[in-house]
Amino acid sequence: MMSKVRTCASCEAALVKILVVEDDLIILEFLSLFLESEGMDVVTATGGEEALRVARTEHPNAVLCDLHMARVSGLEVLHGLRQDPDMADTPFVMITADQSADLRRRSIDLGASAFVVKPFNPDHLIDTLHKIAPGPRPLYRARTN
Repeated sequence: MMSKVRTCASCEAALVKILVVEDDLIILEFLSLFLESEGMDVVTATGGEEALRVARTEHPNAVLCDLHMARVSGLEVLHGLRQDPDMADTPFVMITADQSADLRRRSIDLGASAFVVKPFNPDHLIDTLHKIAPGPRPLYRARTN
């Protein structure tokens, strides 16, 4: 399946679409604003059930998902997407404050593309997304070291 990208109304460039799944609204807002400032199109979900619906309708280029959420966990979201033929190959980044090696292994075994521990360095998150998400790189803001 080819990844879908959307065209920015004010420019000729295609935007990388990221689905951010986070039940903490403050973190969700931070991630949304940060990723948008990096030139990405962001769609959001505040829980696992919503994430599965949004992913299937929005067809993001990548999913950034919290691990520990009420009712449907990040592992369940990952499993659900991997079972859907249209979403099975979508890059998936698990984010969590839990540094358990077992959870990292389980995430990767289920098909996570990457595992990022909170609190995370924003540059590390962007670098991770660069590595896994298809799409045009010029949209990402130039970084200074």
